[in-house]
Amino acid sequence: MANNPADIPIRSNQDTIKASWFNEFRTFLIDAFGAVTGETLKTILNNQSSAVDVDFSVDAVDFTSAKIPFEIIRSTSLENRMELGQINLYYKNSTWYMVMDSSSGDNSLGDIESYGFSIVQAGTIAHLKYKSDNMSGTGYVGTIKLKANYFST
Repeated sequence: MANNPADIPIRSNQDTIKASWFNEFRTFLIDAFGAVTGETLKTILNNQSSAVDVDFSVDAVDFTSAKIPFEIIRSTSLENRMELGQINLYYKNSTWYMVMDSSSGDNSLGDIESYGFSIVQAGTIAHLKYKSDNMSGTGYVGTIKLKANYFST
């Protein structure tokens, strides 16, 4: 089954199905739930005082807002950290805005609003960025999982 209602193919009329009702139902699902991406896994580098691109962007030409749940896991031989939350992006008056919901975890990126995530706007595109504090120990591994729900223009 498709995760994204927009991935359901448009049907054509055949003897066993009338395309009109199926396509209306597909459109209803897209309108009700928006376009959804699959889970994306990215690396979070250690000790980044300058904003680093997460390689995740939203274009206002296609979308007016996005809800982006995330999970961050960072670990070394001495520390283990986890952060769960949601990044909310919305486009208003030609500007992208970000609102953070940090729902649990131990705030592994420091002060999540002023130190962790940020957006940089280039034209109509919002690029997601992050910073990270230093974790002592060896064998550092840091990942972020993202799954976005977009609302189209």
